[in-house]
Amino acid sequence: MFRITNGISEQKIYEGMLISYTIYPFMMLPVQWETEIVKVDRPFQFEDRQKSGPYQSWHHRHQFCEIPGGVEMTDRIDYVMPMEMFGDLVDFLIVSRRLEEVFLFRRKKIEEILGTL
Repeated sequence: MFRITNGISEQKIYEGMLISYTIYPFMMLPVQWETEIVKVDRPFQFEDRQKSGPYQSWHHRHQFCEIPGGVEMTDRIDYVMPMEMFGDLVDFLIVSRRLEEVFLFRRKKIEEILGTL
């Protein structure tokens, strides 16, 4: 589970925009996270990178492609966990599964709002 705590309002996304989150990766222990929008190529893609937070590095590209009957949305995430082998274990046991849950939740919400084909 995660919650956006600052940075998102009715404004359009822009390069340099900072977004703050509280995430709960394990046993409801809160972790603070901040990302920066580093590239916007409207309407095709935008990218964010971690400024501070739980990852050693995080880069997320959101791509949008028009297809017959709608728009296909693709995410590319490259991240590295801190603490080498211990971080890899935490990724395997917790983080990768939590990321899958986040994107499944987002997919369901988008389908609720926009419908499916």
